[in-house]
Amino acid sequence: MTFFRFRRQKQQPDSSRRSTSNLRLLLSGFAVLLACFVLGLYLFFPADALRQRLEQELSTDPQVQVAMDSLKLAFPPALVATDLRVSAAGLPRDVVIETLQVKPLWLSLLSGNPGLKLRAHMYEGQVEARVKKRGEIEALAESLRLEQPVAPGSSIQVAVAVDEISFTGTWPIRPDTETALNARLREFSLTGMNAIGAQSDTLQLGAVSIQGGGKGPSLRLEKIENSGGDAALTGSGTLLLTQPAGRSRVNLTFGLTPGAGFDPALRDMLGLFAKADSSGTFNLRLMGTLSNAQLR
Repeated sequence: MTFFRFRRQKQQPDSSRRSTSNLRLLLSGFAVLLACFVLGLYLFFPADALRQRLEQELSTDPQVQVAMDSLKLAFPPALVATDLRVSAAGLPRDVVIETLQVKPLWLSLLSGNPGLKLRAHMYEGQVEARVKKRGEIEALAESLRLEQPVAPGSSIQVAVAVDEISFTGTWPIRPDTETALNARLREFSLTGMNAIGAQSDTLQLGAVSIQGGGKGPSLRLEKIENSGGDAALTGSGTLLLTQPAGRSRVNLTFGLTPGAGFDPALRDMLGLFAKADSSGTFNLRLMGTLSNAQLR
C-alpha cells in the first residue's frame, strides 16, 4: 500500500509578513487621513466668506451686480448656490436662479484645459452647461417659461415656453470660433398690445423654431419660422456677438402674414412700417442692439 504525503505549504518568512502588515497599516492610515480631511473640509468649509468673495468677483463690472442667498458644499463635491440674482444694465428684469450647482469635469482636470459643469434650476426648467478654461461652451436649456418686458419700462411683455435651446461656441468669441444655435419654442406670445392701440391684448405666434450657426462673432440665423399662431412668420438675418451681450447687434428681416383672426387694428399699425405685398405679407426689419432693438 502506497501512502501519499501532502507537502506542507511553506510559511511566509517573517520579513514578508512584516512588509505586508506595514503596507496594510500604511494604506489604512492614508484612508483615515483622507477621511479626516474630507470631514474637516465639509465641517469647516468657509461658505460665507467664499460667497462674499464670489459676489465681489462676479460684480467687478459696475453694470452687473450678483447676489446669492447661500452657498454650500454638496456631496459628491460640488458648490451649490441658492436664490442667485443677476442685475445688469440693459436687462428689463433681474435674472433669478433658484439653485446653481457647479462641479469640476473630473477627467478634464488631468488635461491642460480643465472645465466645469453647471446646472441651474430656473424659470420652471433647467439649464446645463459645460465650460472649459479656454472658453469652450456647450449649453442646453429645457422646459423654461419666461415672461419679460420687451424693453426696460415697456408695457408689452414677451411670454415664451421653451422646449429646448442648445448652444455651442466659445466666450469670449475668437475669429476662429464655430458657433451653433438651435431653439424650439413651444409657445411665443406678446401681451399688453392694448397699450399700442390693438383691440386684442395678446398676439399669439404659436410654436417658433430657430436655426443658426457661424464663425467668429457673426452668427447667421438661417431659419426663423412659426406654426399655429395668429400670423405666419418667416425670417433670417445676422447677430453680431460682442461683450457685454446686451450690446450685440441684431439685423433680422421678417415676413409677417396675418391670418384670418389677426387683430385688424394691429394690421393697420403694421401698414405704418411696411406695405403688404400681393400675398398680404408685411416685410419688416429688426435692427439695433439686443438691449435696444427697433422695428423698421
